Amino acid sequence: MQVVRTPDDTPAWDYPIDGPWEAISRTPDSVTYYPRNPSKQPRFEKTLPSGAVIVDDLHAGLVIRDDYRAEFDWSTLKGKGRSLGDRAIMKRQTEESRWFILTFQERFDESDQLASSSLRCVEEYRGSKVTQVKEFPEIETNS
Repeated sequence: MQVVRTPDDTPAWDYPIDGPWEAISRTPDSVTYYPRNPSKQPRFEKTLPSGAVIVDDLHAGLVIRDDYRAEFDWSTLKGKGRSLGDRAIMKRQTEESRWFILTFQERFDESDQLASSSLRCVEEYRGSKVTQVKEFPEIETNS
């Protein structure tokens, strides 16, 4: 295995000689596995603050979905209003306004139908700065 070392803010790359992965990219909070088979999608693993891992792997029926919201109801664990687009997020960052990222772990069955969706993490921002991160166990929600 060949390993390329980099500073913490950029990925470190591993190039295994054998096995299903052609390359593995590591950052402090994520790992991406690139398969040797070009017809397969990469597998992405994100580490939450507690150390729990959520996975984006289409071949395993797992998807990480982020939803950007202006408001979040902590009592019902649901975003309020509609999702924010890029322009709205940039405006909130510039104006030092509050906004949220809701991260879901979704599971799909063999027929590509959504089987479950679990809210796993909510990040609260004021402008570009994280003010609060709350993590949740796998509890199914209707987002």
